[in-house]
Amino acid sequence: MSSISLLLLNVYENVHAFNMKLNFSEPKIYTGSVDISQWSRLSTNQQKDALSKDWYIYYSFRDIKTGNLKRQPNIKAGANRYKNKSKRYQFLKILQKNLLLLLESGFNPYKDHLKLVESLLNTGIEESNILTAQIYAQTNCRYNTYLTETN
Repeated sequence: MSSISLLLLNVYENVHAFNMKLNFSEPKIYTGSVDISQWSRLSTNQQKDALSKDWYIYYSFRDIKTGNLKRQPNIKAGANRYKNKSKRYQFLKILQKNLLLLLESGFNPYKDHLKLVESLLNTGIEESNILTAQIYAQTNCRYNTYLTETN
């Protein structure tokens, strides 16, 4: 067997020995059961119907006990107070981006991460401070609920 084959075999075995599962799914935006890219093709009634439904961010996080991804509660954060598509979607896109930033920074909805939130708030990124604090407030309630359920 050539040395390159032995090397590749060794790499293959090592890659599969590591646990490379992400602890979360990428946050997605729910837009009232319509494809937002087709918005201009929708009738006025379909647009009104979509705007009458709640829009929100949803994602899953790996459960500590089972090891499976578990759907987390929807995050609305006041997005539905906007009555037109563009403002509502823009608000949710910013929220989605900030939630992904939190998750990539090590945020875990099952743990209390006051130091993580404080460090993110001290980064000087003004536009995300309010949304980061809102995400923390919503998930901190879930953390406290998780503690009472497990004890």
